[in-house]
Amino acid sequence: MDSQASIKMLFDEIISRHVSILGPDITYARVKHVPEIQLTPAGKVAEINGEGEEVLGKLINQFVDLSGLIVKKTLESIVAARTQQDQVTATEMMHQAHLGQDQVSPMPKNDEMVAAVNKALSSLTI
Repeated sequence: MDSQASIKMLFDEIISRHVSILGPDITYARVKHVPEIQLTPAGKVAEINGEGEEVLGKLINQFVDLSGLIVKKTLESIVAARTQQDQVTATEMMHQAHLGQDQVSPMPKNDEMVAAVNKALSSLTI
């Protein structure tokens, strides 16, 4: 097997594994951002224009960029859920105090944690 064929097999394997994880729409959209890779209608690598190692780096970066975006969106949803939970907790505590129920302990402060996560999110380059 020549090196071009083995490179195509490697690219096919990378793309195939991402299809199984991310689905074909997302995977093929990311592959299209690497113009050196030409796919068949079935999603197999038809042609690679350029140095295999360089093109491989571009393909990998597409999935790394996507992973960074996934991490960013996941953290944003966690922070949003935590903020919403804190608001509900504060409302419940005020309601308990209004009804004269048991001693209400102050709500734990998550401002520093939220600020740290937001700072980390803003520093991600996607």
